[in-house]
Amino acid sequence: MSSNTTSHTIVIYGKGKAMKYLCELLDYLKIVYIQMDDEDADVNLISAADYIIATPGIKPSHRLYMEYGQKIVSELSFLWLLKQWWYLSWRDDAITLIGITGTNGKSTTTWMMYQMLELLRPHHDFLSESMIHIGGNFDKPLSGIIHSILLSGQTQQRHIIILEVSSFMLWKLQSFRFDIGIFLNLARDHQDRHKDMSDYLLAKANILFQADIAITSSELYNDLTHIQYHANLAGKTIRHVVRTRLKKMITWLFGRRLQSDQHFLIYHAYEWLDNPAFIGEHNKRNAGAIDLALQQLIGSYDHSLRSQVPALPHRLQLLEPIDGIKIVDDAICTSAHAMMTALQSQSSHVVLVCGGYDAGDDYTILQHIFVQQQPHIVVYGQIGPTIYALAKQRWLSCQMVSTLEDSLTLALEIAKNNSLTSILFSPGAKSFDLFDNVYHRIRVFEETVGRLRKINWG
Repeated sequence: MSSNTTSHTIVIYGKGKAMKYLCELLDYLKIVYIQMDDEDADVNLISAADYIIATPGIKPSHRLYMEYGQKIVSELSFLWLLKQWWYLSWRDDAITLIGITGTNGKSTTTWMMYQMLELLRPHHDFLSESMIHIGGNFDKPLSGIIHSILLSGQTQQRHIIILEVSSFMLWKLQSFRFDIGIFLNLARDHQDRHKDMSDYLLAKANILFQADIAITSSELYNDLTHIQYHANLAGKTIRHVVRTRLKKMITWLFGRRLQSDQHFLIYHAYEWLDNPAFIGEHNKRNAGAIDLALQQLIGSYDHSLRSQVPALPHRLQLLEPIDGIKIVDDAICTSAHAMMTALQSQSSHVVLVCGGYDAGDDYTILQHIFVQQQPHIVVYGQIGPTIYALAKQRWLSCQMVSTLEDSLTLALEIAKNNSLTSILFSPGAKSFDLFDNVYHRIRVFEETVGRLRKINWG
């Protein structure tokens, strides 16, 4: 704990990665705080707190929200408070914040945006004079990035920060401004956290309210208006602004007024990306958001640089073949919709390896793609019986095994015996049934692939 430099009583609830970085920043700023979690929670200290910053992983049903919800602020909202309290003071134009959210593809889109800015840096004065950071749910949280900037003494230099932002991070977001906020898409996910799809969408849509330039897709526009109607907000309409026309808008969106100087932009699906490192139509659609954001940030740019963006590891990444069989690494896939998207990116003649923790996802959405692609399926983990039943309904080859290691070994055998061209590892579920976290799952996947490659090379 640091020496007291503020009159506010601050409780940090949680001891995971995000809160670790926040505590390090507060230590640097000499701001007193009290850190605790479920194991050492002190009701008296919580009751006395002015602000409670809760780790994003805590569910709304947790007693902390039930009893002290009015005191809880998100990490991002608290950083904005620090700015207002003058603990974070630099010139107004020193930091440009870009937030990216969506159910599927937000990590890849965040990565592509970061890489494009780095590639364009030598060609634009604004970028050449800036340091470019990537973080949020992608890597280091915003508090960690800010701490690094403070430690380096580069507060007078311009910084561009691109953040992957989850629904957990956006759910309690208040009094925060992104320079550019991007909402890519919406599909059923995190229903173990959000009470229904409307609640999930409203959390995601927060990024549109908290951005000077709000960007979303024409496809999501239909979802927004649909949910809006069912949320009894009919009549408070979203005005459709085409991608090529930039207008200042004053309108009502989910009952909340956009600022008079805010731009609300719609992009349309079109062929943006000509890069073999990025598989699937969804990447082309999401890249449309990058194109529009880059136009707002720097104006015209050299589109040929798109082909130089490197693949993002574990997101439909094409690995070195094993005995002539392609290995597609989609190890960070954690939902049924993301698995469906991954399968759509593949040709037929594929073995799908999937499995993991059942978080209440709707796997019936896979029926159509199963019929279309006719994959051979190997499944492990809690979702095994669900996937097996769906596959058998469609007369597909499906086998259940106990572990990820066994599933990959069997998949390679199936591919060889049936002259199949590729193996797609797209778990389609969370990792918590068999692994500590998604990175533990990735490590086991990589080790198993490495072992299989050695065996088949003799």
